[in-house]
Amino acid sequence: MMTPVFLIVVGLMSRLLPHPNNAVALGAIALYAGARLPRRWALMVPLVILVVSDVVLNSMNGYVFYPASSLTTYATFTLVAALGGLVPKNPGGFTRFGMSVTASTLFFLVSNLIVWVEGSGYTFPRTLTGLLACYSVAIPFYLNMMAADLVGTGALFGLDAIFDRGRSKVTDNAGELIAD
Repeated sequence: MMTPVFLIVVGLMSRLLPHPNNAVALGAIALYAGARLPRRWALMVPLVILVVSDVVLNSMNGYVFYPASSLTTYATFTLVAALGGLVPKNPGGFTRFGMSVTASTLFFLVSNLIVWVEGSGYTFPRTLTGLLACYSVAIPFYLNMMAADLVGTGALFGLDAIFDRGRSKVTDNAGELIAD
Protein backbone atom coordinates (compact mmCIF):
# COMPACT_ATOMS: atom_id res chain seq x y z
CA MET A 1 0.00 0.00 0.00
CA MET A 2 2.93 2.34 0.57
CA THR A 3 4.09 2.32 -3.06
CA PRO A 4 0.82 3.66 -4.56
CA VAL A 5 0.63 6.35 -1.86
CA PHE A 6 4.27 7.31 -2.45
CA LEU A 7 3.73 7.53 -6.20
CA ILE A 8 0.57 9.61 -5.75
CA VAL A 9 2.30 12.03 -3.37
CA VAL A 10 5.30 12.40 -5.70
CA GLY A 11 2.99 12.88 -8.69
CA LEU A 12 0.87 15.49 -6.90
CA MET A 13 3.92 17.40 -5.71
CA SER A 14 5.42 17.36 -9.19
CA ARG A 15 2.22 18.80 -10.71
CA LEU A 16 1.47 21.31 -7.95
CA LEU A 17 4.93 22.70 -7.18
CA PRO A 18 6.39 25.24 -9.64
CA HIS A 19 8.06 23.57 -12.62
CA PRO A 20 8.78 24.26 -16.30
CA ASN A 21 5.78 23.60 -18.55
CA ASN A 22 5.09 19.85 -18.89
CA ALA A 23 8.25 18.91 -16.95
CA VAL A 24 6.31 16.38 -14.88
CA ALA A 25 7.29 12.71 -14.92
CA LEU A 26 3.71 11.47 -14.91
CA GLY A 27 4.49 9.08 -17.76
CA ALA A 28 7.29 7.58 -15.68
CA ILE A 29 5.00 7.22 -12.66
CA ALA A 30 2.29 5.58 -14.78
CA LEU A 31 4.81 3.19 -16.37
CA TYR A 32 6.28 2.24 -13.01
CA ALA A 33 2.83 1.77 -11.46
CA GLY A 34 1.84 -0.46 -14.37
CA ALA A 35 5.00 -2.52 -14.09
CA ARG A 36 5.10 -2.96 -10.34
CA LEU A 37 1.61 -2.62 -8.85
CA PRO A 38 -1.47 -4.83 -9.04
CA ARG A 39 -3.57 -3.78 -12.06
CA ARG A 40 -6.29 -1.90 -10.14
CA TRP A 41 -3.70 0.18 -8.27
CA ALA A 42 -1.63 0.69 -11.40
CA LEU A 43 -4.56 2.24 -13.25
CA MET A 44 -5.71 4.29 -10.25
CA VAL A 45 -2.37 5.97 -9.50
CA PRO A 46 -2.23 8.27 -12.56
CA LEU A 47 -5.98 8.92 -12.38
CA VAL A 48 -5.84 10.02 -8.74
CA ILE A 49 -2.84 12.26 -9.45
CA LEU A 50 -4.56 13.88 -12.43
CA VAL A 51 -8.02 14.34 -10.92
CA VAL A 52 -6.82 15.72 -7.58
CA SER A 53 -4.20 18.02 -9.10
CA ASP A 54 -6.65 19.22 -11.79
CA VAL A 55 -9.21 20.13 -9.12
CA VAL A 56 -6.57 22.06 -7.16
CA LEU A 57 -5.04 23.76 -10.22
CA ASN A 58 -8.41 24.64 -11.74
CA SER A 59 -9.68 26.18 -8.50
CA MET A 60 -6.45 28.10 -7.87
CA ASN A 61 -6.15 29.47 -11.38
CA GLY A 62 -9.77 29.83 -12.43
CA TYR A 63 -9.33 27.40 -15.31
CA VAL A 64 -12.31 25.96 -17.02
CA PHE A 65 -12.56 22.19 -17.02
CA TYR A 66 -12.31 20.99 -20.63
CA PRO A 67 -14.02 17.61 -20.63
CA ALA A 68 -12.63 16.27 -23.91
CA SER A 69 -9.02 17.25 -23.27
CA SER A 70 -9.09 16.23 -19.60
CA LEU A 71 -10.73 12.89 -20.27
CA THR A 72 -8.32 12.26 -23.11
CA THR A 73 -5.40 13.00 -20.79
CA TYR A 74 -6.80 10.64 -18.15
CA ALA A 75 -7.33 7.90 -20.74
CA THR A 76 -3.84 8.37 -22.18
CA PHE A 77 -2.09 7.99 -18.82
CA THR A 78 -4.29 5.02 -17.94
CA LEU A 79 -3.15 3.44 -21.21
CA VAL A 80 0.48 4.22 -20.30
CA ALA A 81 -0.03 2.44 -16.96
CA ALA A 82 -1.55 -0.54 -18.78
CA LEU A 83 1.43 -0.58 -21.15
CA GLY A 84 3.69 -0.57 -18.09
CA GLY A 85 2.21 -3.97 -17.27
CA LEU A 86 3.97 -5.33 -20.35
CA VAL A 87 7.38 -4.35 -18.97
CA PRO A 88 9.69 -7.25 -18.06
CA LYS A 89 10.52 -7.71 -14.35
CA ASN A 90 14.05 -6.34 -14.73
CA PRO A 91 14.04 -4.03 -17.74
CA GLY A 92 17.39 -2.96 -19.10
CA GLY A 93 18.38 0.61 -19.86
CA PHE A 94 17.31 0.40 -23.50
CA THR A 95 13.86 -0.91 -22.51
CA ARG A 96 13.42 1.84 -19.91
CA PHE A 97 14.49 4.45 -22.45
CA GLY A 98 12.02 3.08 -25.00
CA MET A 99 9.20 3.01 -22.43
CA SER A 100 9.83 6.64 -21.51
CA VAL A 101 9.92 7.82 -25.10
CA THR A 102 6.76 5.85 -25.86
CA ALA A 103 4.89 7.36 -22.89
CA SER A 104 5.92 10.93 -23.75
CA THR A 105 5.24 10.48 -27.45
CA LEU A 106 1.84 8.89 -26.90
CA PHE A 107 0.77 11.80 -24.69
CA PHE A 108 2.19 14.35 -27.16
CA LEU A 109 0.37 12.81 -30.13
CA VAL A 110 -2.98 12.29 -28.40
CA SER A 111 -3.13 15.53 -26.40
CA ASN A 112 -2.22 17.76 -29.31
CA LEU A 113 -4.63 15.99 -31.61
CA ILE A 114 -7.46 16.73 -29.17
CA VAL A 115 -6.31 20.37 -28.84
CA TRP A 116 -6.48 20.67 -32.62
CA VAL A 117 -9.86 18.91 -32.82
CA GLU A 118 -11.60 20.84 -30.06
CA GLY A 119 -9.73 24.13 -30.50
CA SER A 120 -9.59 24.68 -26.73
CA GLY A 121 -8.03 28.13 -26.42
CA TYR A 122 -6.14 27.84 -29.69
CA THR A 123 -7.25 28.36 -33.22
CA PHE A 124 -5.59 26.05 -35.70
CA PRO A 125 -7.21 25.58 -39.08
CA ARG A 126 -8.83 22.18 -39.57
CA THR A 127 -6.31 21.28 -42.24
CA LEU A 128 -3.16 19.20 -42.35
CA THR A 129 -1.18 22.46 -42.11
CA GLY A 130 -3.17 23.42 -38.99
CA LEU A 131 -2.54 20.03 -37.41
CA LEU A 132 1.19 20.27 -38.13
CA ALA A 133 1.22 23.81 -36.70
CA CYS A 134 -0.47 22.52 -33.54
CA TYR A 135 2.16 19.82 -33.13
CA SER A 136 5.08 22.12 -33.92
CA VAL A 137 4.02 24.70 -31.32
CA ALA A 138 3.94 21.92 -28.71
CA ILE A 139 7.46 20.57 -29.34
CA PRO A 140 9.07 22.47 -26.39
CA PHE A 141 6.43 20.99 -24.05
CA TYR A 142 7.10 17.54 -25.51
CA LEU A 143 10.83 17.89 -24.92
CA ASN A 144 10.26 18.96 -21.29
CA MET A 145 7.97 16.01 -20.72
CA MET A 146 10.35 13.57 -22.36
CA ALA A 147 13.25 14.81 -20.21
CA ALA A 148 11.13 14.47 -17.05
CA ASP A 149 9.92 11.00 -18.06
CA LEU A 150 13.45 9.81 -18.87
CA VAL A 151 14.79 11.01 -15.52
CA GLY A 152 11.72 9.74 -13.65
CA THR A 153 11.79 6.31 -15.28
CA GLY A 154 15.50 5.95 -14.58
CA ALA A 155 15.01 7.02 -10.97
CA LEU A 156 11.96 4.86 -10.22
CA PHE A 157 13.19 1.68 -11.88
CA GLY A 158 16.75 2.31 -10.67
CA LEU A 159 15.64 2.69 -7.06
CA ASP A 160 13.44 -0.35 -7.46
CA ALA A 161 16.42 -2.39 -8.66
CA ILE A 162 18.55 -1.18 -5.75
CA PHE A 163 15.88 -2.04 -3.17
CA ASP A 164 15.15 -5.37 -4.87
CA ARG A 165 18.84 -6.27 -4.83
CA GLY A 166 19.00 -5.42 -1.14
CA ARG A 167 16.00 -7.64 -0.38
CA SER A 168 17.42 -10.59 -2.30
CA LYS A 169 20.69 -10.79 -0.36
CA VAL A 170 20.22 -12.39 3.02
CA THR A 171 23.17 -12.79 5.39
CA ASP A 172 23.66 -14.58 8.68
CA ASN A 173 24.84 -12.89 11.91
CA ALA A 174 28.46 -13.16 10.82
CA GLY A 175 27.71 -11.35 7.55
CA GLU A 176 28.02 -14.48 5.41
CA LEU A 177 25.73 -14.56 2.40
CA ILE A 178 22.99 -17.16 2.95
CA ALA A 179 20.74 -16.49 -0.06
CA ASP A 180 21.00 -14.46 -3.20
